[in-house]
Amino acid sequence: QTRCYHGSSVSHNTLLFFDPAKADPNSEDIAKKWYSGSQRIRMSVANWLNSDECVTGEVTGIQCGYKNEEKSEGEYAYIAGNIAKAYAGEAEYAERAMLTVYTGNPDFPMALFIRDDMTASAPEIRKTFLLQIPAPDAPVINGNTVITERGEGRLVLTSLSEDAIIEGVGGEGKHHYINGMECLALGNHMIITGKESKVICDRNDGHWGRVEISLPTGEKDGSLLNVLYVTDAGSTKSAPSIEKIAGEGVTGATFGSVIALFALCREKESSALSFTLKKSGKVYLTGLAAGDWNVSADGKAIGTYSATEEGGMILFEAPEGKISVIRA
Repeated sequence: QTRCYHGSSVSHNTLLFFDPAKADPNSEDIAKKWYSGSQRIRMSVANWLNSDECVTGEVTGIQCGYKNEEKSEGEYAYIAGNIAKAYAGEAEYAERAMLTVYTGNPDFPMALFIRDDMTASAPEIRKTFLLQIPAPDAPVINGNTVITERGEGRLVLTSLSEDAIIEGVGGEGKHHYINGMECLALGNHMIITGKESKVICDRNDGHWGRVEISLPTGEKDGSLLNVLYVTDAGSTKSAPSIEKIAGEGVTGATFGSVIALFALCREKESSALSFTLKKSGKVYLTGLAAGDWNVSADGKAIGTYSATEEGGMILFEAPEGKISVIRA
């Protein structure tokens, strides 16, 4: 809902709720002409800071951990929040939960797990996960995998949502594409490359475009689960396996021996959940009510772990088998 592409949500790694009734590329109404399903636009900093209407969401969980007592080497970072208020009526519920885990594997040092749990205000509204491609070359989209490289690095995304539609939007003439047409990229904007920054005034900022991962319309509710990891550009080494986990009251994914899980309950799980592991690993379980939780594997106790009010997560080593997590 702005003529400046770089100020719109469509140009960032966030969610879009696209209402076709608000879009008309032939309209003289700027809001309809450039509508992209973006978040609400704030026209002044003063309004942003002082108006209750500018509250765009709330944090529902946040926690981090370290591998050493000096806290100089991170192990994981987790944050979740409901950002439904950020949208101009298109979203009734929009919680994004993100867990970053530093694996200790020099070839694949970091994995990022993202779960988006959404309810649109109408079934015809399209719910979309955005991945920006800050490289000049088109990404490789192969089934449910997206690969992009820039310089010495490679980013790989694997979508674990079976009904997701993955499309690339970019390239010549589509670097700044909104509502089926190229957006006016007004004003100057910055590009940061290492320590160097420069102002670009034309419409090509050197970025190919974006990848859109969308759910089919027809249902108000929907969720997306994506796993991203980094490695060296041109690497031929086999990455850790990525597998989806669907349990009772929980969903998640593996990245090798890293197991990231998200409770399905929107109010935080306060009773019990269970899931099955095909191999052992370290579990990062999020979305829990504060308190102690008893964990067992195939009926044999593993231990009791505490979730805080702020974080709502527990960590534990688990063997293969059926894992049960019950509030103490």
